[in-house]
Amino acid sequence: MARQKFVNSPYIPDIEGHLHPQLPESCPRDRSGVGCEIVIVSYRKRVHGPGFPFAIAFCQKHRRFFTLYPPGWFPYGRLPLVPVGSLGTPVLEDDGRTPWKITIFRALVDAALGNQWPEERNRGACDEVIGALGCARTQKRHLELSLRILGISKETYRRGREEAAAHLGVDLSLVNEAWRRSRVRSRDGPCQQLRGTEGGKILDAIVLSQRVTSNMLRRWQRESQSSTPPSGTRIGCSPTSL
Repeated sequence: MARQKFVNSPYIPDIEGHLHPQLPESCPRDRSGVGCEIVIVSYRKRVHGPGFPFAIAFCQKHRRFFTLYPPGWFPYGRLPLVPVGSLGTPVLEDDGRTPWKITIFRALVDAALGNQWPEERNRGACDEVIGALGCARTQKRHLELSLRILGISKETYRRGREEAAAHLGVDLSLVNEAWRRSRVRSRDGPCQQLRGTEGGKILDAIVLSQRVTSNMLRRWQRESQSSTPPSGTRIGCSPTSL
């Protein structure tokens, strides 16, 4: 598995309500397992994010600066990958369900509901909608990434499905069945909606934990690096949103 190039750390409120990260034991460059000497040097606001500044850390051992992202977040992300709070605890709706629509999986959730994001050529008529969601091309790209993370893309073979099931903590039979059903051809019906529905079944089966959150972030890193977004941009991101 690809080595994670960023560090997630819980953000804990002080007596005044300001959030500060728990210092990790190692920086992204550490390979020894012994640990590093890490200090916080500054805080940086983001245009997009959870609503509080991220800490910039410095490793005195490896002489490297890096950002401490809250649990569930990743570089350049406008939305989190996993719906967890600053302490890493799951965010749940009133009925106890996981609100995947507030994450980058919203493209998959919308696809399952038959909601298609607007075409970019109609931008003049729906700037507000495109700004909040993205265009149809973005939805398709996000959906494809979501399916790879869940282990049911058309490029995912048996070993990859077994790995996905283990990482996500779900039954392999569920992943295999979702993969089989999502391979329908376009001429057989609305394949995007069907793939969103099958991916949604896996999302509903995921029980969030620190281990699963960490595994999903690692899967995001590996799968996003294996794809090449148009014009050299990152998946679902803006250069201003780092």
